[in-house]
Amino acid sequence: MKKKYGTTLIIGNGFDLNLGMVTDYRSFFKKLKADGFFTKHTNNPLLQFINAKGEKEKWYDFEGIIQEYATRSEQAVYLKMIDKLLPLIDKALDIDEESFKEIKGYKHLCGIVPEFDSVIEYTTKNNYLDFVADNDIREKCVYIKKALSQYNEEQRDLVKEAMRLLKDELVVFLKSAKINDEEKSVAFMIFFSIMGIYAAGYKGLTMKLSDYSKKCQGIFPDFKIVSFNYTDTISNLVVYLQCIKFDSRIDLETNDLKENFYRIHGALGSEVIFGIDSECDIPNAFISLRKSNHISINAKQRFSDIIENSKRIIIFGHSIYGIDYEYYADFLKKNKDTEVVVLYHNEKGKKEFENELENKGVTRKINYEYIVISNHFFEFCENIAKDQRLFFEKESKEKG
Repeated sequence: MKKKYGTTLIIGNGFDLNLGMVTDYRSFFKKLKADGFFTKHTNNPLLQFINAKGEKEKWYDFEGIIQEYATRSEQAVYLKMIDKLLPLIDKALDIDEESFKEIKGYKHLCGIVPEFDSVIEYTTKNNYLDFVADNDIREKCVYIKKALSQYNEEQRDLVKEAMRLLKDELVVFLKSAKINDEEKSVAFMIFFSIMGIYAAGYKGLTMKLSDYSKKCQGIFPDFKIVSFNYTDTISNLVVYLQCIKFDSRIDLETNDLKENFYRIHGALGSEVIFGIDSECDIPNAFISLRKSNHISINAKQRFSDIIENSKRIIIFGHSIYGIDYEYYADFLKKNKDTEVVVLYHNEKGKKEFENELENKGVTRKINYEYIVISNHFFEFCENIAKDQRLFFEKESKEKG
């Protein structure tokens, strides 16, 4: 298949952190604790479950906690049983002997509806024909079904409330995150190199971007920057460079990039999306926790199409293990042609990355580049920009 993109940049939270922005999960959790968020919502089991897990470092840890709640918490166990028991009761009352026999296997639900115990006891002493003919039992079953359905609805509402509250807090937290120039970040260099723009130093880059944005007038060649972040990356970078107060002005906004800048999980100005990615076994009441309920139905396919049709992908600050691995799984195992470059900020992080890929059985070659202010990294960025410009020119000629 003909490649459509030269180099595609994939950015995650580590990109913002490299810019000195406070956007990590640990800081978010600490803020929630300090603001008394969990104390205000003691009646919400999901929020208390998150609180009990304490500080974690990565955002995929946070989503892993939500997944654990949705699959293994006491509420999840109850709800899975309810999903199975309600149709069994209906079938048993409709003269189905097998369903009648299975009812006794759900004794655990007496913890929610104590009256259910008498129905279970009835099934051990009587046959299914007696069960169907007993009006008192029928009335008890109606009551039990209603009580279990009410529990189901309550838990559904509680997880929806928890996610809404967390999203509201997250938006406030991330909107306060600013680029810190004391960090001496190099993130902006690789970001704009993907657009075919490179110049050493803030001033040089600002002048290049100013000239580029005027010439392009919102029309950009084919490239892809895929963001798993909610922050407004382009605006943050442009505002930062403008604040340095060079003579050149950059007229460039996120919307100018259109489909060249593709968001996976939404944005602060619209909807932030987090939750469970995998098709794990969760009760029906927790369906709202799935990202697929909020994210574009073809988001994963679009992501797959982008990386499959790129000559090179550069991963900057996005973990490809934990829940996030699902986005890359098929690509890493099947695609051997696309070059994969992972940017890392220390040896420990690089080793964790390598170990996780090894644990997943990934044997393909991965190139690593150290994120640090150095001539080697500047040369790396310059080469990417040159490759992109050559690729753009070649594509333009082929298109006629």
